[in-house]
Amino acid sequence: MIKSRKQMLIVIGVFALVMLLSTVTYAFFNYTRTGAANTVSVGRISFVTRQTKTISLNNLFPIDPTDTEAMADETKVGTVEIEIEGDTDYVDGVEYLVSSENTNIYTTTGKVVPISLDVAVTNLGTSSNNYFTAREDKNATIYKKLVGDTLVGDQMLLVGFIKPNTTSGQAEGVNGKLTIKAYLDKNKILISDTYDGTESDNMGTPNSMAEGKTVLTTTDWNALQASPITFQIKVEANEGIWVKGSLEEIMKQENFDTTKNRGILDNEQSEFVSEQEQKMMHIQLFIIEEQ
Repeated sequence: MIKSRKQMLIVIGVFALVMLLSTVTYAFFNYTRTGAANTVSVGRISFVTRQTKTISLNNLFPIDPTDTEAMADETKVGTVEIEIEGDTDYVDGVEYLVSSENTNIYTTTGKVVPISLDVAVTNLGTSSNNYFTAREDKNATIYKKLVGDTLVGDQMLLVGFIKPNTTSGQAEGVNGKLTIKAYLDKNKILISDTYDGTESDNMGTPNSMAEGKTVLTTTDWNALQASPITFQIKVEANEGIWVKGSLEEIMKQENFDTTKNRGILDNEQSEFVSEQEQKMMHIQLFIIEEQ
């Protein structure tokens, strides 16, 4: 009996030891490694514009743009400055567009009042007459004025391209401004109640005085007090090349004849249209003139 009891105690003891060991985990070999940090950082892109004031002219009359005193008179010539600052690390650069919109330059009888513009650019890169071709290289900060000396409606005023920064994260773009002066040119406007387009009335206004000008009656002119001329300046910017030069914009440049409400094409090849297309437009205008 004693022997069997000892055997039972030994068995119970071994069983208890097995249970005790089963609650503990032993690792013979383990390997763990945490690698270097994986970093994803964005490229720099910065673009901002500021407009410090608006043009507000009252009791305005047409002036002579060759008169330096009149052109320096803030009551006769309105000035607005658009500050443009931007740069980017993006390999395709940034293109921006300055336009006029919400333009109201019509009299109550539907006549277009020619608003003369003087647009000056400071520190926005290099002016490029061949802008729409040159921008494809994406290696220069350039711009082109698209407006002539007259505002004719909602239209492009200036387009610019900012090339990528040479050193990532370091601003190397533009920090300049666009200065727009607006006024009424007496060489483009005639106020008369006696002009009928002919020389039939000896007491009327002769064609020589009205030639090349928009003729407004005093009723047209006075109506502009209650319905003034207005326009807004819009600046847009997007990554890469996105502004499309169109025939419409060509017709709105300084070779636009506001008295006939059509474009006068010259003999120079346009960068916007092919030589064949330009010849076709010359033919079409010739047919219109003949009619």
